[in-house]
Parts: sequence; structure tokens; C-alpha cells
Amino acid sequence: MNKNTSWEIEGEPDPDASYRVGVTDLKPVRTLPVRDKGHESLERRDTHWVGRYQLTIQDMIRIHLSGILTVSFCILAGLSLSFLFYRSVPREYKVIGTFLVNDLPFVQAQRTSDPEMERTLLQSLILSIANADMRSAVAKQLGVPINRIAFLGIDPPVKNGEGTLPGANVEVSAVKNSRLGSISADSTSTTFAVNVVNAILDQLRLYNLVGGQIKVAESTAAFSKSQADGLLAQIAEVTAQRIKLERENTELDNYLKHGLPLASYPAFAQDATLGNLKTQLFLVESEYKALAATVTRGQRIDAKASELKSLRLQLAEYSEKLASSLRYDYNIRKAQEQDLLANKLSLAERYDQSQQDATRLSQTFGNPAEMEKRTSEIRSKGEVGDANMIVVVDRARPPLKPSHPVMLLHLMAGGFLGSVMGLLLAGSRLFFDSGIVLPAQIETQLSIPCLAILPRRKPPFLSASAVQGNGAGSLYWLRLSELCNRLLSGTQSQQCRIIGFASVDSGKRSMGYVADLAGMMADGGKRTLLIDLHPDGSETANALRIDLRKNSLQMLLSGIPLSEILSYSSNRNLALFTMEGSGKNLSGEIHRRPITIDWENLLTAWDCIFIDAPCFVANQSLHQFLPPHAPLVLTAKYESTRMSAMIRAISTARANRYRIAGAVITSAPGKHAS
Repeated sequence: MNKNTSWEIEGEPDPDASYRVGVTDLKPVRTLPVRDKGHESLERRDTHWVGRYQLTIQDMIRIHLSGILTVSFCILAGLSLSFLFYRSVPREYKVIGTFLVNDLPFVQAQRTSDPEMERTLLQSLILSIANADMRSAVAKQLGVPINRIAFLGIDPPVKNGEGTLPGANVEVSAVKNSRLGSISADSTSTTFAVNVVNAILDQLRLYNLVGGQIKVAESTAAFSKSQADGLLAQIAEVTAQRIKLERENTELDNYLKHGLPLASYPAFAQDATLGNLKTQLFLVESEYKALAATVTRGQRIDAKASELKSLRLQLAEYSEKLASSLRYDYNIRKAQEQDLLANKLSLAERYDQSQQDATRLSQTFGNPAEMEKRTSEIRSKGEVGDANMIVVVDRARPPLKPSHPVMLLHLMAGGFLGSVMGLLLAGSRLFFDSGIVLPAQIETQLSIPCLAILPRRKPPFLSASAVQGNGAGSLYWLRLSELCNRLLSGTQSQQCRIIGFASVDSGKRSMGYVADLAGMMADGGKRTLLIDLHPDGSETANALRIDLRKNSLQMLLSGIPLSEILSYSSNRNLALFTMEGSGKNLSGEIHRRPITIDWENLLTAWDCIFIDAPCFVANQSLHQFLPPHAPLVLTAKYESTRMSAMIRAISTARANRYRIAGAVITSAPGKHAS
């Protein structure tokens, strides 16, 4: 390929072609399409074009690969720890029994007509089952210490797994908008949990017994009240009659006190017999008076006198009989009134006693011992009753699997915590110090152009002719030619013909690409001067096949011009100055004896001057050779160089008044450099 070869390369590079391309007629090219096997054409960005990236999913994965691995590892660690924790937690089993409140106690149901109040009473009845008395009764029935059973919300929870005896945490709750109630027990022993729930359900039979006795008492009270209400009408009627008779007897006594005839008492005027007697008496008296007016004696007048006397006697006796009857009726009504009042008082006492018995029985709910005592007392009196107040719907059965811990919840919690921790670690690493893997990181975050992505090349220092026909080398030289094109596009001014190359990482060199770049420029006909400020400059000389002059730095420090102590290639288009033999304290020597370089004469003699320096943040040798405002290319190793190191290098370069020409990513995998 002659020295007028075009830089616009497209298609797969010919492995047999020489890559010592010419550069005399080069023109700046905005984009350089490159076609790789099996890939669509990719376009490199302009040298001065920064930002506005359309990142693909593959690019995002490459940028955040370390973060993705960190998050994945943390999630896996969280899942593993949560599984181990799940295996170490004791298994707890939840047993549930269900019952139905079929009817409220009669003493409450009779007084309740409001549905809301009825629901409140139902809930109160269900929740009243959980109490200390029920706890004692169940513990006594099962023969376990009372501290091994606890009602949640009332007693301190029992710690399962402690001690030799199992424990149970019991909860009694009401099902919303229904008459159902549930009893649940959590325990490490399924048998013990089942026994506890069933024992509580067995204790609920006392509710039915007490409810039956309450119904008996309430029925008795209702019957007594009904009888008492019936007596009220009788008492009112008898009392009215008694008052009337009492008033008539009082008037009779007052009438007799005045000496008036009993037969003329006004209250007796309605009596027919008394009226007939009085009529007969009046007629006989009239006849007698008529006879007495005509005769004074004789049989006829004597008969009338005898008849008159008999009628008067009958009238007096009958009047007395009416008075006695009036007094007798009064005494009877008074006695009836007293008997009715006594019966009413007895019924009232019986009603009150029944109400008190029902109230006392209703107050025993929730206390199995007291309920048993009350029912025993009532049974001894022969007043046995039963009610279907609480019905057991479902007795407790052993569960098939534990309720706690739940492996899925533990794994979800572990995965969530692991992902959060991984995201925090990856985010902090990305925020503070992420590895450089894409030009987008440099150009969007640091606002400087990425000039090239160079693939790995083994061994690091080979000439261009040594890699002809090597596929990896072909891609390397292709990317290096693109870099050369970008650098030459900005060398119109004298100052820009001096280009510095510095590694961002301390202790790492430019991986030899600066020497290869200088060799390419020289093979293309450009007179190129390479100043290698690394202590091991002999490697660069061997790669470029140049014999070094000894003690070059000492000669330069002694005042000999740089142009007189250079080492040249065979065609003298390439010259090299190295620090070989300067020792480890290179910076100290340079600072003690400042270097003066005649750049005007050098730029007259050479087309391009490359200065390859180690990390200038820690090594100050670059500042003695690279003039201010000269372009500086920063070298970052793929994935190894951190963003923080790049930021420090940019800040140092700008502090020393260098113009950042861009960055070069080296040692990239072949697929990521294409």
C-alpha cells in the first residue's frame, strides 16, 4: 500500500495487506464505518462529538456488569441466609376450631331489638370466652401448668420451644358480619394445640347449660308476671266493691244512731221483698184502723191486730236480715281483696327472684367454675334446663403443614434484603467509582471524547509487520489507524503537533500503543519523534528496532540539545528518546536540574512529536517535557481504570494547563472493541 492510501476503510481488513499506511494526503473523516463479521456496520463518533448516546441493552449490561454481578451475588447470599434461618426456626402449627352462637342468652335476647346492639352482644359474648378462668379450667382439664397456655391480648405470649412441655398461644375471635367464632392455637406440638382448642370447645357446653337455666328462670318470671297482671283487674273490681260496701255500712251505722227505723233505710228501698212486706203492712194497718173506728172488740178486729203484729215482726226481721247481709258482703269483699293482694305480692316476689337468678346466671359466662357451681345448685332443686345456644361447627384437627415459618416469605424477605443491599453496593460503586468499559461513560460523564477502543494484543510490543495475517492484530491495527486519523485531524497548529500520552492508573504504561502509533506514522512517511518517559524505555526501543544511546537523560540534563542525543530508526523517519538508565528517582533528578527544550527547532525537524509518560498524577516528569496548552491523551485500561482515577487525572491535567484531547481505552476484549 503506497503512501497515498485512503483512510476511509470499509469491510473486513485483508490479513495479507500491510498496515503501514501512508498519511501524507490524509483528510479528517467524520465517521469511519467498520464492518465486522456477522455484525452490522458500526459508526465511530467524531473526535469532538460528545454525548447524545442511544445506549443498547448490551451496552448497559457491559457498563453495569460488575453491579449486576454484585446484585446477583447479594440476592443469592440473601436467599441462602434466609433459607438457613428458615431451617433453624422451630416449626409452629396453627389449629382452628369453629363454633356458632345460635342464640343469645334469653335474658339478653329478650331485651335486644336493635341489630347493631345484637351484633355487639354477640361479639362481647365471643370475646368473653378468653379469660383467666377459662385458661385455668383448660389447664386443669389437660393437666398442664397454667403458664403453658396464654390468650393473646390478655396474657404474655408463651415462648414455644422453651422447656420440655409444649405451650400454646390461643386467640378467640369473631367472624365479621356473622354469628361464627373461631378459636385458634399456635404451638410447636400439633397434639397439644388440638387438645387445647377442643378443651375450650368442651367448656362451651356449660354455656348451653347456663343458657337453659336462664331460659327456665325467664319463663318462670314471664308466667309470674302474666298471673300478676291478671290479678290486677280482679283486685280493682273487688276493691271497688269493698269500698262501696264499706261506705254503705258506714251510712247504715249513722242511720241507726239517729233512732230511725231500719226498714226505712234508703239503701233497702230497692229490695222487692221488703217493699211487699211494707205494702202488706200498710194495707193491714188501713183495714185495722177502719175496723177500730167501727168496733172496739170482737173476733175480726183481734185477727187484724194479730195479722198486723205478725207483719211488723216480719218487716223488722227482714230489715235486720238485710243489714246483716250488707255487713257480711263487706267482710267477704274485704277478705277477697286481702287474698288477691297477697297472691299478687307472692307472684311479684317470684318474678323478682327469677329475674335475679337469670341475671346471676348470665354473669357467670366466661367462668367455667362458677357456671358449673350454679348449674349444680339448680340441678339439686330439680330445675334442669338446656339450650342450644352455642353449637360446635368444626372441632380442631391436626394441620398438614406448619403455619410458621413460611419458606416463601423467608425467601422473599431474603431476596428483597439481598437485592436492596446489592443495589446499594452497586449504586455506591457506580456513583463513586465505576470501571470504564464504554466510550459513553467517558463522553457523557466526563465530557471528553473517547478517541479509540483498542483490543488486547499479545505480546504487548510488536511492530506492524509482525502482526500481518493475525486476526486480533488486524483489528488492533484497524483501531489504531482510526486513532491516528483522529489525532492528525487536529494537528494544523504547531502546538497541536506535540501530543502527550499519559496513563491514568499509577504504575501502568500505555500498553505499547503509543510506540505502535509512532511506528505507523513513521511507516506512513511522517517524521515522528517519540519521547518515552517510562524508566523501562528499552522495551520500546526493541519493539521499534532502534538502538538506544546510553545516558540520554544525563546528557540532556547537562545541557546538550535534545536533537543531538536522539536514537533513530533505519530510515531516520522515527526518532526515540528514553529515560533508560535514569534510575528510580527520575522525578527528583528532573526537578533538581530543570530541562530546557527548543521546541521550535524540533517542530521544524519533525512532523509529529509524541510524549509517552507514566501517570502524571504521581509522576511529575511529563510536566518537564509537555508544554502548556498542548493536547494530552489519557490512557484507561478496560474495566480496570476507575472513574475516580480518570476524574483525578483530568483535574490534574487542567491544573497544569493541558488541553484534554480525549481518552483511549486499551486492553478491551475483541468483541467489545469491534
